[in-house]
Amino acid sequence: MPPKPIVSPANRTQALCQEAVALQNLGKVEEARAIYKKVLLRDAKHFVALHGLGILSVQEGQAELGAALLSRAVRSEPRVPDARNSLALAFLAQRRWGEALASLDKAIDLRPDFAEAHHNRGLALRGMGRLEDAVAAFDRAVALRPAYAKALVNRGSVLQEMGNFPTALASVDRAIALDPTVPEAHNNRGMALDALGRPADAITAYDRAVALAPRYADAFLNRAVARLTVGQWADGWRDYEWRDAVVERGVQALDASRSWRGEPDLNGRRLLLLTEQGLGDIIQFARYIPLVEAQGMAVDVAAPLSLHDLLRRISPTCRLFPTDGLPAEIDWHCPLMSLPLALGTRIETIPPPPSVSLVDEVRRAAFEVVLGPKTRPRVGIAWSGNPDHQRDRQRSIPFGTLIPMLCEDVQWVAVQNQVRDSDAAAFHDFGKVSFHGEQLRDFTDTAALIDLLDLVIAVDTSVVHVAGSMGKSTWVLLPFRADWRWRLNRRDSPWYPSARLFRQARAGDWAGVLTEVTAELSAYFSPV
Repeated sequence: MPPKPIVSPANRTQALCQEAVALQNLGKVEEARAIYKKVLLRDAKHFVALHGLGILSVQEGQAELGAALLSRAVRSEPRVPDARNSLALAFLAQRRWGEALASLDKAIDLRPDFAEAHHNRGLALRGMGRLEDAVAAFDRAVALRPAYAKALVNRGSVLQEMGNFPTALASVDRAIALDPTVPEAHNNRGMALDALGRPADAITAYDRAVALAPRYADAFLNRAVARLTVGQWADGWRDYEWRDAVVERGVQALDASRSWRGEPDLNGRRLLLLTEQGLGDIIQFARYIPLVEAQGMAVDVAAPLSLHDLLRRISPTCRLFPTDGLPAEIDWHCPLMSLPLALGTRIETIPPPPSVSLVDEVRRAAFEVVLGPKTRPRVGIAWSGNPDHQRDRQRSIPFGTLIPMLCEDVQWVAVQNQVRDSDAAAFHDFGKVSFHGEQLRDFTDTAALIDLLDLVIAVDTSVVHVAGSMGKSTWVLLPFRADWRWRLNRRDSPWYPSARLFRQARAGDWAGVLTEVTAELSAYFSPV
């Protein structure tokens, strides 16, 4: 009988790691993890074990632990580009964009033709807001790997952020031609089509995305927006419930069994309404509070403090709470923007704006003194909103672009409470728009100021919803692909009968909109 070969500890460790890698590739995660940990007990600096365990941690949502393990792996073997790419993925998962970029640059220095690292570099640059550089990184990844569908999909996403929708659509179409089974590609295709003013075609793309991934929340939510835009409200409101998985609404910590979506016979019970999304959304949907109360329910509302006075005017009987201070006892709860679903809202049954006055007479009198005697028509103007809004690039207008519309025979009044740094010089040099930012402490102040105006002209911000809720004549300046609530190709609004809509004829064409508004202003204030 021949003697048994002597197996060194190093060879045993290598064999164990090979086994763990094979198990990891087969999806047998727990078995692979156990082996990696066993190896690390023998050798705390073992590269393969640190790398494999780090990747597993990132894949399971433990990005911080993964980054720590992968950092140790990189220190153990600093010239392995795959390890630096893996470490970058851990940083990307934590939104540590700069560290991810530095790790990827080192990986590319070690392997210039590393297509995946160029792709991930694009993700890091996108996170840093360097969109043109991100597109260049994705282009490099595709040049190295022409069939790189994922890079084409992400390239299309960045191009959409830049407003280049035709090129974005072409990019995702290339990705789908390479691999039609990627749900993200169909979702992004839908977003590009929607931005190009083709929501019906976008719905078809979203249908394909959710067919491939039946729990794809982003695609459901995008489809909701497209359906609401074209008037498919029953299906649209149902899809809109998927925002629970996309947008943090504060509902997750509440008892799901107490969620209300229109069930009858709740007379005398308390319903907590959770506000969400933008301030304008809350103002628009606050009209539903009295409708719920009319069904016999007592209503609590959790809302930003800046809206409490306004909401108290819409419903003097509701109890108001800050968003971070919910009542201790909750019978039922419902997000404010789920009330159209709960109450079966259709286009022809949209509740009218509040019938009560939103104006505080004391505050109104104070603004009357500030504005002085009225000698010319007074027009309120709001040209920009929250700069962090997802579509701010499309909806806000640089103040300098606005100046040709600001004619001399009108008293112009800013009805927004901030002037952006990028607008400050043009605004102050022009000097013919009165600004009252420090006095606009909340939306009751905004309502008091608006009540003294003859007309409000505004981009799609919360000011529109305050003015529209008051029944004030309001001209809304809309981008080419406006928000769903403004529908398609309409000049009027079923939500605000006093509103008139002015739309871009093509993406980015504010000049055309402002030329039309200037002509209409002249006619609006001309004596009959």
